[in-house]
Amino acid sequence: MSAEPTGLRAALLYFGLNGAMFGTWISRIPDVKADLGLSEGELGLLLLCMAIGAVVSFTPAARLAEVFGAARVSGILALLMAVSLTLLSVLPGAWALGVGLLIFGSVGGSMDLTMNSYGSEVEARAKRSRMSLMHGCWSGGFALAAWIGAAATGAQATLFTHFVLISALALAVGSWARANDVASPPADPDTPPAPKVALPRGAMIAVATVNALAFVIEGSILDWGAIHVRETLGGTAVQGSWALSVFATSMLAIRLCGDALIDRFGRQRMALIAGLLTASGLVTMVVLSTPLGVTISLAVCALGMGLIVPLAFSRAGKEKHPSRAIAAVALFGYGGLLTGPVIMGAVGEFYGLTASFTVMAVMAVVILLLSRRLA
Repeated sequence: MSAEPTGLRAALLYFGLNGAMFGTWISRIPDVKADLGLSEGELGLLLLCMAIGAVVSFTPAARLAEVFGAARVSGILALLMAVSLTLLSVLPGAWALGVGLLIFGSVGGSMDLTMNSYGSEVEARAKRSRMSLMHGCWSGGFALAAWIGAAATGAQATLFTHFVLISALALAVGSWARANDVASPPADPDTPPAPKVALPRGAMIAVATVNALAFVIEGSILDWGAIHVRETLGGTAVQGSWALSVFATSMLAIRLCGDALIDRFGRQRMALIAGLLTASGLVTMVVLSTPLGVTISLAVCALGMGLIVPLAFSRAGKEKHPSRAIAAVALFGYGGLLTGPVIMGAVGEFYGLTASFTVMAVMAVVILLLSRRLA
């Protein structure tokens, strides 16, 4: 007798596609900046459009997932995201690009929510942890797209050629995933109407708080880590790049093997270990003020950070209304991405980046104290 399909392969492809399409866009941001002659401030406003599009999409995406099923909506959004990626390469001028990024961020953010909701369904069918592997595929898709983007830039490929080829591949893979996913359970007709804004309630308040702090820390490290190595610690550009590469590689590695660790040692124990690694890595980063010390510290931090977000989404997926809980957790997470760079910049402006990362270390200690709530 064959085992009941869980839909894992489709879920892995959805996560990988979402990461790859975000990575494709981000890999060509310097070219867009140069082509349009944008200042740092103007580029920041354009990128804010994408983040705003993602944040405002979460509540309606949760409603769509409840009505039509997270599997079906994720498949449709994967195809729409591929189309919107191509759109970014043909829009003339900064204003049009801002609108395009609002659309791209909205579709990508909606897909982020629905694929996490679908991932929680996969875990329920499999009766074991799978969320870490799914997020590992997102990281892998993002990294692969970044390398392809670097090669496209080196080959002086136009934005249109690059994005059309990636979009065509995404459409093909997304279509296969949609045809081979497992339909979501039917909606409960007695489910009360969804709230207008997805806010965490009850146990989800602690989970959403942990997710927000994790996104603040991750975004701050990605945005400011290399700058800290170069400008504060006197490291070279290569040392700064290596620090971030080690961080990203460590996070990908732990996500690929995280589910096996969770199944072996239990969610509660691994949540505590993840919180401990995150906090100890950031505290050590502040104390070891050398490029090598920071690189080692970031590797330790990534081993914890890599599990925090998958554990948070997985925990939200166990609620009675998983799409709503995941929307609330995602809303807090993306809110962290928006506020993290502001906190780092404001503190760094007056007290230096070492002080900024000290604030991040305090946040990591809070994650440690709340980590058991992820179980």
